Amino acid sequence: MTDDIEDRLSSASAAQLQRLMELVTEGPGTSDEALVRLSDPEALAEALSRVSSDDAGESAGVGRLLDRATPPGELRTLRLRYQQLSVRAGQANDLLARTAADLLSHACVAAAYVHHGVTISARPIAERRDLYAHLVVRLQAGPVAALFNAALRAM
Repeated sequence: MTDDIEDRLSSASAAQLQRLMELVTEGPGTSDEALVRLSDPEALAEALSRVSSDDAGESAGVGRLLDRATPPGELRTLRLRYQQLSVRAGQANDLLARTAADLLSHACVAAAYVHHGVTISARPIAERRDLYAHLVVRLQAGPVAALFNAALRAM
């Protein structure tokens, strides 16, 4: 199989190779594909840094929402920040950054519920059950997936 791939690559035109490189470097095609790439907090912060002017703040924000000691008011503020980044990422047509921002916005709601027993959203936590189950499956592992899993167990 490797020989077949090498043969095809060696006989490809410059335009075909250029398109292949574009496909390799393009971001994910769907938010579900993006979620698979975002199971690690560092990957989340990196994706957000593409639409944020505060790279260090994004990394710290991800850590803060995972920290049990972060108070609900701060989680509410972080959630609003991620909602703003989602809008900015949407305007920039950056699916990976938008998915990361949306994911972390949901994670703030889950963290407030799991760590403090409060809801920081107008939408009842029970209505998020299917979403959280979907996120656990798509993320597969990591601290953010564990947070959603803990929220599911606490419902």
